[in-house]
Amino acid sequence: MRRIYFLAPTIEITHKIVEELRAEGIEDRHIHILAAKDTPLEGLPEAGVTIKNGFSSCG
Repeated sequence: MRRIYFLAPTIEITHKIVEELRAEGIEDRHIHILAAKDTPLEGLPEAGVTIKNGFSSCG
């Protein structure tokens, strides 16, 4: 399995990236969004606990 990671400077750009991924046929179950605690992720496929834990241990 391949993964591609994006760092987006704003939530608006994140929304655009997700829209483009969806337009290319990538299902939400394959898109995982991570953000700072207080960042609203309405309408975005949020990463699950397993993925979040994997990133938090890298820091």
